Amino acid sequence: MIVSLSYSAYFDASEDRGKQVVVAGYLSSVQEWEQFESSWRLTLAKFKVPYFHMKEFAAKRGPFSAPEWHREAHRAAFLKDLAQIIRGWTVASVGCLMKYDLFHRYNQIYALEERFNAYAICGRDCAA
Repeated sequence: MIVSLSYSAYFDASEDRGKQVVVAGYLSSVQEWEQFESSWRLTLAKFKVPYFHMKEFAAKRGPFSAPEWHREAHRAAFLKDLAQIIRGWTVASVGCLMKYDLFHRYNQIYALEERFNAYAICGRDCAA
C-alpha cells in the first residue's frame, strides 16, 4: 500500500517600523491542516474571540480588551492551548528575518529591487 501525503505551508509577515521584515510559518500535511483549522476555531470559540492577532493580544485591544483578558492566568491558558494546537498539527516551523539596512546595502551592489523586495526574499527563503 502506497500512502501519498500532500504538504502545504502557511506564512505570515510582520514589519518592525521600517527596520526589518520577518516572514514565518508552518508546514503540515493537507489532512493535518484540516485538523489544525478545526482545533484552532474551537479554541477561539472556547475563549470567545473571533480571531488571534498577537499585536492586539499583546496590547489588550480589540477582542482582547474585555476584563478577562487582563488576567494573566486567562491569557496564559489561551496561549497554551494555541501552542498545543501548533505543536500537535504541524511538522515544521520556518522563519526568515531581513534587516532593511542589509537589504539596501546589497541592493546598491546587486540591484535586488529589480527582481525582489525584502518580503519576497524572506518568503523565498522560507519556502526553500
